[in-house]
Amino acid sequence: MTFKELNEVRSLKKQIESEQKKLKALKIVVGAFPHKYGKSDSGGSSGGVAKSAFESFVVQIADTESRIEKMQGELTKAVSRLTEKIQAEVEGKAEQTLLIYRYVACEYFRDIGFLMGYSEAHVYFLHREILRNLIVDNS
Repeated sequence: MTFKELNEVRSLKKQIESEQKKLKALKIVVGAFPHKYGKSDSGGSSGGVAKSAFESFVVQIADTESRIEKMQGELTKAVSRLTEKIQAEVEGKAEQTLLIYRYVACEYFRDIGFLMGYSEAHVYFLHREILRNLIVDNS
């Protein structure tokens, strides 16, 4: 198993979160446009630039939503793939649980310790030992 494989889920989750923030901002901008741009406009030269900008933001929203949906599909597959790989390659239920909490659920070490009944220091120690035995350098 490589670091890239372990961090794929975390990376996808961060990308999705970034796109969701972008989507939220775009929706705020679109919401600030005069209401008439959301419906058919009777025309006139004074609203042409604003309507064009409005339409551009609407297209950006649709594109962002599409990217998020695609990444969520990739995330679902990555979660399944990583979980199966951890279960297949890691001996010991505690070690599997720790890696799943860290790399699938993306939990912090202190929270993993709480969930597993270990000190945070012990979780760091176990994690380091698991990776030392698991990681293959594919440079």
